[in-house]
Amino acid sequence: MSLTREMVKAGLSNLESTTDGSSMVYVDCDINDMNLEDVSLLGEYKHLLHLNISGNLLHDLRCLQPLTSLRKLRAGGNRIKDAADACPKLFALQDLDLSKNAIPRMSHVTDHKYLRKLCLDGNEITEMAGLQGLEHLAELSLKDNRLSFIGGLEGLKVRRLLLDGNEIAETGGVAALAQTLEELGLGNNCISVLSGMSELARLVKLDVSANKIAHMDEVQKLSKLPHLRVLAVGENPVLGHADEYDEVASEVHSDIVMPDHNHDPPEADYPQSPADAAGSTTFAPPAELPREVLDKYKLLLALQQLTMLNGEPVSAKDKRKALNAFGHGQQDVDAGAFGINQP
Repeated sequence: MSLTREMVKAGLSNLESTTDGSSMVYVDCDINDMNLEDVSLLGEYKHLLHLNISGNLLHDLRCLQPLTSLRKLRAGGNRIKDAADACPKLFALQDLDLSKNAIPRMSHVTDHKYLRKLCLDGNEITEMAGLQGLEHLAELSLKDNRLSFIGGLEGLKVRRLLLDGNEIAETGGVAALAQTLEELGLGNNCISVLSGMSELARLVKLDVSANKIAHMDEVQKLSKLPHLRVLAVGENPVLGHADEYDEVASEVHSDIVMPDHNHDPPEADYPQSPADAAGSTTFAPPAELPREVLDKYKLLLALQQLTMLNGEPVSAKDKRKALNAFGHGQQDVDAGAFGINQP
Protein backbone atom coordinates (compact mmCIF):
# COMPACT_ATOMS: atom_id res chain seq x y z
CA MET A 1 0.00 0.00 0.00
CA SER A 2 1.23 3.49 -0.87
CA LEU A 3 0.76 6.64 1.15
CA THR A 4 -1.99 8.98 -0.08
CA ARG A 5 -2.53 12.70 0.50
CA GLU A 6 -5.64 11.90 2.53
CA MET A 7 -3.54 9.77 4.90
CA VAL A 8 -0.96 12.52 5.26
CA LYS A 9 -3.65 15.12 5.90
CA ALA A 10 -5.15 12.96 8.66
CA GLY A 11 -1.73 12.56 10.29
CA LEU A 12 -0.62 16.20 10.27
CA SER A 13 -0.63 18.24 13.48
CA ASN A 14 1.07 21.12 15.33
CA LEU A 15 0.68 24.21 13.17
CA GLU A 16 3.65 26.56 13.40
CA SER A 17 5.09 29.53 11.58
CA THR A 18 7.82 28.95 9.00
CA THR A 19 11.33 30.15 9.76
CA ASP A 20 10.91 33.29 7.68
CA GLY A 21 7.43 33.93 9.14
CA SER A 22 5.78 34.00 5.73
CA SER A 23 3.26 31.21 6.35
CA MET A 24 1.91 28.59 8.74
CA VAL A 25 2.73 24.91 8.25
CA TYR A 26 2.18 21.60 10.03
CA VAL A 27 5.43 20.32 11.47
CA ASP A 28 4.35 16.94 12.93
CA CYS A 29 3.15 13.90 10.99
CA ASP A 30 2.03 10.55 12.41
CA ILE A 31 1.29 7.74 9.93
CA ASN A 32 2.26 4.69 11.93
CA ASP A 33 0.74 1.17 11.79
CA MET A 34 -0.81 1.47 8.33
CA ASN A 35 0.95 -1.41 6.49
CA LEU A 36 2.52 1.11 4.14
CA GLU A 37 5.20 -0.01 1.68
CA ASP A 38 5.76 3.37 0.00
CA VAL A 39 5.87 6.77 1.70
CA SER A 40 7.68 8.71 -1.04
CA LEU A 41 4.91 11.31 -0.99
CA LEU A 42 6.37 12.62 2.26
CA GLY A 43 9.24 14.15 0.30
CA GLU A 44 6.90 17.01 -0.58
CA TYR A 45 6.36 18.03 3.04
CA LYS A 46 9.69 19.77 3.54
CA HIS A 47 8.67 21.69 6.67
CA LEU A 48 8.19 18.57 8.79
CA LEU A 49 10.16 18.51 12.05
CA HIS A 50 8.80 15.31 13.62
CA LEU A 51 7.78 12.20 11.68
CA ASN A 52 6.42 8.86 12.91
CA ILE A 53 6.30 6.09 10.28
CA SER A 54 6.78 3.17 12.67
CA GLY A 55 4.92 -0.12 12.34
CA ASN A 56 4.70 -0.21 8.55
CA LEU A 57 6.27 -2.45 5.87
CA LEU A 58 9.03 -0.12 4.72
CA HIS A 59 12.36 -1.40 3.37
CA ASP A 60 13.89 1.92 2.34
CA LEU A 61 13.76 5.45 3.80
CA ARG A 62 15.85 7.24 1.20
CA CYS A 63 12.71 8.95 -0.08
CA LEU A 64 12.89 11.16 3.01
CA GLN A 65 16.07 12.89 1.77
CA PRO A 66 14.22 16.16 0.94
CA LEU A 67 13.11 16.60 4.58
CA THR A 68 16.14 18.68 5.48
CA SER A 69 14.47 20.23 8.56
CA LEU A 70 13.51 16.90 10.15
CA ARG A 71 14.67 16.65 13.76
CA LYS A 72 12.89 13.53 15.03
CA LEU A 73 12.23 10.33 13.07
CA ARG A 74 10.39 7.26 14.38
CA ALA A 75 10.79 4.33 11.98
CA GLY A 76 10.74 1.31 14.26
CA GLY A 77 8.91 -1.90 13.44
CA ASN A 78 9.49 -1.88 9.70
CA ARG A 79 11.45 -4.24 7.41
CA ILE A 80 14.71 -2.34 7.02
CA LYS A 81 17.76 -4.60 6.60
CA ASP A 82 20.45 -2.13 5.56
CA ALA A 83 21.29 0.95 7.62
CA ALA A 84 22.29 2.71 4.39
CA ASP A 85 18.66 2.47 3.32
CA ALA A 86 17.49 3.61 6.75
CA CYS A 87 19.71 6.66 7.05
CA PRO A 88 19.29 9.29 4.37
CA LYS A 89 21.45 12.32 5.01
CA LEU A 90 19.14 14.35 7.22
CA PHE A 91 21.62 16.80 8.68
CA ALA A 92 19.19 18.40 11.16
CA LEU A 93 18.19 15.04 12.68
CA GLN A 94 18.63 14.83 16.46
CA ASP A 95 16.47 11.86 17.49
CA LEU A 96 16.38 8.61 15.46
CA ASP A 97 14.46 5.42 16.29
CA LEU A 98 15.10 2.38 14.07
CA SER A 99 14.12 -0.27 16.61
CA LYS A 100 12.60 -3.64 15.68
CA ASN A 101 13.94 -3.86 12.16
CA ALA A 102 16.55 -6.33 10.86
CA ILE A 103 19.63 -4.10 10.74
CA PRO A 104 22.92 -6.04 11.22
CA ARG A 105 25.35 -3.12 11.53
CA MET A 106 25.38 0.62 12.23
CA SER A 107 26.75 1.94 8.95
CA HIS A 108 26.03 5.48 7.74
CA VAL A 109 24.79 6.60 11.16
CA THR A 110 27.63 9.13 11.31
CA ASP A 111 25.98 11.09 8.50
CA HIS A 112 23.80 12.60 11.24
CA LYS A 113 26.45 14.59 13.05
CA TYR A 114 23.94 16.41 15.28
CA LEU A 115 22.26 13.23 16.48
CA ARG A 116 21.61 13.30 20.23
CA LYS A 117 19.46 10.19 20.69
CA LEU A 118 19.73 6.89 18.80
CA CYS A 119 17.57 3.80 19.39
CA LEU A 120 18.41 0.55 17.59
CA ASP A 121 16.69 -1.90 19.95
CA GLY A 122 15.57 -5.27 18.62
CA ASN A 123 17.81 -5.51 15.56
CA GLU A 124 20.59 -7.99 14.66
CA ILE A 125 23.62 -5.87 15.51
CA THR A 126 26.70 -7.82 16.62
CA GLU A 127 29.20 -5.02 17.28
CA MET A 128 29.12 -1.37 18.30
CA ALA A 129 31.00 -0.01 15.30
CA GLY A 130 30.22 3.04 13.20
CA LEU A 131 29.51 5.60 15.91
CA GLN A 132 32.68 7.66 15.64
CA GLY A 133 32.04 11.32 14.91
CA LEU A 134 28.70 11.52 16.74
CA GLU A 135 30.07 14.05 19.19
CA HIS A 136 26.60 15.22 20.29
CA LEU A 137 25.22 11.72 20.99
CA ALA A 138 23.91 11.64 24.58
CA GLU A 139 21.64 8.57 24.58
CA LEU A 140 22.30 5.24 22.86
CA SER A 141 20.01 2.22 23.14
CA LEU A 142 20.94 -1.16 21.67
CA LYS A 143 18.74 -3.45 23.72
CA ASP A 144 17.85 -6.93 22.47
CA ASN A 145 20.54 -7.26 19.81
CA ARG A 146 23.39 -9.78 19.49
CA LEU A 147 26.25 -7.92 21.13
CA SER A 148 28.87 -9.99 22.98
CA PHE A 149 31.15 -7.16 24.15
CA ILE A 150 31.20 -3.40 24.61
CA GLY A 151 33.42 -1.37 22.31
CA GLY A 152 33.54 1.41 19.75
CA LEU A 153 32.67 4.13 22.26
CA GLU A 154 35.94 6.05 22.14
CA GLY A 155 35.51 9.79 21.61
CA LEU A 156 31.80 9.76 22.46
CA LYS A 157 30.07 11.68 25.26
CA VAL A 158 27.14 9.35 25.88
CA ARG A 159 25.32 9.90 29.18
CA ARG A 160 22.74 7.10 28.88
CA LEU A 161 23.70 3.68 27.48
CA LEU A 162 21.15 0.84 27.38
CA LEU A 163 22.43 -2.60 26.36
CA ASP A 164 19.98 -4.92 28.12
CA GLY A 165 19.04 -8.25 26.56
CA ASN A 166 22.23 -8.99 24.62
CA GLU A 167 24.93 -11.65 25.00
CA ILE A 168 27.53 -9.38 26.61
CA ALA A 169 30.18 -11.06 28.75
CA GLU A 170 32.96 -8.45 28.57
CA THR A 171 32.23 -4.89 29.79
CA GLY A 172 35.67 -3.27 29.88
CA GLY A 173 34.94 -1.05 26.89
CA VAL A 174 32.48 0.98 28.92
CA ALA A 175 35.43 2.73 30.55
CA ALA A 176 35.66 4.87 27.39
CA LEU A 177 32.69 6.80 28.80
CA ALA A 178 34.26 7.29 32.24
CA GLN A 179 33.74 11.07 32.28
CA THR A 180 30.18 11.25 30.91
CA LEU A 181 28.12 8.11 31.57
CA GLU A 182 25.32 8.59 34.11
CA GLU A 183 23.04 5.61 33.37
CA LEU A 184 24.03 2.12 32.23
CA GLY A 185 21.61 -0.72 31.46
CA LEU A 186 23.15 -4.20 31.24
CA GLY A 187 20.34 -6.40 32.51
CA ASN A 188 19.83 -9.89 31.09
CA ASN A 189 23.30 -10.47 29.67
CA CYS A 190 26.11 -12.95 30.47
CA ILE A 191 28.25 -10.79 32.75
CA SER A 192 30.20 -12.34 35.62
CA VAL A 193 32.96 -9.71 36.02
CA LEU A 194 32.19 -5.98 36.26
CA SER A 195 35.28 -4.81 34.41
CA GLY A 196 35.56 -1.10 33.67
CA MET A 197 32.74 -0.19 36.07
CA SER A 198 34.91 1.33 38.81
CA GLU A 199 36.08 4.02 36.36
CA LEU A 200 32.60 5.43 35.72
CA ALA A 201 33.00 8.45 37.99
CA ARG A 202 29.65 10.06 37.07
CA LEU A 203 27.46 6.93 37.09
CA VAL A 204 24.17 7.38 38.97
CA LYS A 205 22.04 4.45 37.78
CA LEU A 206 23.14 0.89 36.97
CA ASP A 207 21.18 -2.24 36.02
CA VAL A 208 23.11 -5.53 36.02
CA SER A 209 20.18 -7.76 36.96
CA ALA A 210 19.76 -11.25 35.48
CA ASN A 211 23.44 -11.84 34.78
CA LYS A 212 26.02 -14.32 36.12
CA ILE A 213 27.60 -12.30 38.94
CA ALA A 214 28.51 -14.87 41.60
CA HIS A 215 30.94 -13.09 43.94
CA MET A 216 30.44 -10.13 46.23
CA ASP A 217 33.87 -8.73 45.41
CA GLU A 218 32.47 -7.83 41.99
CA VAL A 219 29.61 -5.88 43.56
CA GLN A 220 32.03 -4.19 45.95
CA LYS A 221 33.82 -2.63 42.96
CA LEU A 222 30.79 -0.35 42.74
CA SER A 223 31.56 1.16 46.15
CA LYS A 224 34.16 3.30 44.36
CA LEU A 225 31.42 5.13 42.45
CA PRO A 226 30.62 8.24 44.51
CA HIS A 227 27.45 9.21 42.62
CA LEU A 228 25.85 5.75 42.28
CA ARG A 229 22.38 5.91 43.78
CA VAL A 230 20.20 3.42 41.87
CA LEU A 231 21.20 -0.23 41.45
CA ALA A 232 19.39 -3.29 40.08
CA VAL A 233 21.32 -6.52 40.75
CA GLY A 234 18.55 -9.07 41.27
CA GLU A 235 18.57 -12.53 39.65
CA ASN A 236 22.31 -13.00 40.06
CA PRO A 237 23.97 -16.01 41.75
CA VAL A 238 25.66 -13.72 44.30
CA LEU A 239 22.36 -13.25 46.14
CA GLY A 240 21.64 -15.89 48.73
CA HIS A 241 25.26 -17.09 49.16
CA ALA A 242 25.65 -17.31 52.91
CA ASP A 243 29.46 -17.45 52.78
CA GLU A 244 29.55 -13.95 51.34
CA TYR A 245 28.01 -12.27 54.41
CA ASP A 246 31.00 -12.58 56.73
CA GLU A 247 33.34 -11.20 54.06
CA VAL A 248 31.21 -8.12 53.48
CA ALA A 249 30.54 -7.41 57.14
CA SER A 250 34.22 -7.77 58.05
CA GLU A 251 35.24 -5.30 55.37
CA VAL A 252 32.61 -2.80 56.47
CA HIS A 253 33.73 -3.11 60.11
CA SER A 254 37.35 -2.44 59.15
CA ASP A 255 36.30 1.00 57.86
CA ILE A 256 34.09 1.96 60.80
CA VAL A 257 35.12 4.81 63.08
CA MET A 258 32.85 4.63 66.10
CA PRO A 259 31.54 7.93 67.50
CA ASP A 260 32.89 9.03 70.87
CA HIS A 261 29.52 9.36 72.59
CA ASN A 262 27.19 6.83 74.18
CA HIS A 263 24.34 5.21 72.29
CA ASP A 264 20.99 3.92 73.31
CA PRO A 265 20.34 0.15 73.29
CA PRO A 266 19.80 -1.32 69.83
CA GLU A 267 16.45 -1.19 68.11
CA ALA A 268 14.43 -4.34 68.63
CA ASP A 269 13.39 -4.62 65.00
CA TYR A 270 15.34 -7.84 64.45
CA PRO A 271 16.82 -10.40 66.85
CA GLN A 272 20.56 -10.69 67.34
CA SER A 273 22.47 -13.59 65.90
CA PRO A 274 23.85 -16.10 68.41
CA ALA A 275 27.37 -15.04 67.43
CA ASP A 276 26.65 -11.43 68.36
CA ALA A 277 25.06 -12.38 71.66
CA ALA A 278 28.19 -14.36 72.57
CA GLY A 279 30.48 -11.47 71.68
CA SER A 280 32.03 -13.28 68.72
CA THR A 281 33.97 -11.37 66.07
CA THR A 282 32.36 -13.45 63.31
CA PHE A 283 29.71 -11.40 61.60
CA ALA A 284 27.15 -14.06 60.76
CA PRO A 285 23.72 -12.72 59.73
CA PRO A 286 20.70 -13.35 61.93
CA ALA A 287 19.25 -16.66 60.81
CA GLU A 288 15.74 -15.47 61.58
CA LEU A 289 15.71 -12.88 58.80
CA PRO A 290 14.12 -13.84 55.46
CA ARG A 291 16.54 -14.44 52.62
CA GLU A 292 15.36 -11.39 50.67
CA VAL A 293 16.09 -9.18 53.70
CA LEU A 294 19.56 -10.70 54.11
CA ASP A 295 20.27 -10.11 50.43
CA LYS A 296 19.19 -6.50 50.73
CA TYR A 297 21.32 -5.88 53.84
CA LYS A 298 24.32 -7.62 52.28
CA LEU A 299 24.20 -5.17 49.38
CA LEU A 300 23.61 -2.16 51.61
CA LEU A 301 26.68 -3.05 53.66
CA ALA A 302 28.81 -3.00 50.53
CA LEU A 303 27.13 0.00 48.88
CA GLN A 304 26.03 2.45 51.53
CA GLN A 305 25.58 5.30 49.02
CA LEU A 306 22.47 3.73 47.43
CA THR A 307 19.02 5.33 47.59
CA MET A 308 17.25 2.74 45.38
CA LEU A 309 17.95 -1.00 45.29
CA ASN A 310 16.23 -3.47 42.98
CA GLY A 311 13.34 -1.11 42.39
CA GLU A 312 12.71 -0.24 46.06
CA PRO A 313 13.67 2.95 47.92
CA VAL A 314 16.45 2.67 50.50
CA SER A 315 15.99 4.70 53.67
CA ALA A 316 18.46 5.69 56.37
CA LYS A 317 16.62 3.27 58.64
CA ASP A 318 17.34 0.41 56.20
CA LYS A 319 21.04 1.22 56.25
CA ARG A 320 21.06 1.47 60.03
CA LYS A 321 19.37 -1.91 60.38
CA ALA A 322 21.86 -3.51 58.00
CA LEU A 323 24.77 -2.22 60.03
CA ASN A 324 23.20 -3.27 63.32
CA ALA A 325 22.23 -6.73 62.08
CA PHE A 326 25.73 -7.66 60.95
CA GLY A 327 27.96 -7.74 63.96
CA HIS A 328 27.55 -4.74 66.24
CA GLY A 329 26.33 -6.88 69.08
CA GLN A 330 24.91 -4.97 72.03
CA GLN A 331 25.69 -1.56 70.62
CA ASP A 332 23.43 0.32 68.23
CA VAL A 333 25.14 2.08 65.38
CA ASP A 334 24.57 5.77 64.86
CA ALA A 335 23.81 6.15 61.15
CA GLY A 336 25.43 9.57 61.15
CA ALA A 337 28.76 7.94 61.91
CA PHE A 338 28.68 6.39 58.45
CA GLY A 339 27.57 9.44 56.49
CA ILE A 340 23.95 8.24 56.41
CA ASN A 341 21.40 11.04 56.51
CA GLN A 342 18.70 10.59 59.09
CA PRO A 343 15.12 10.47 57.73
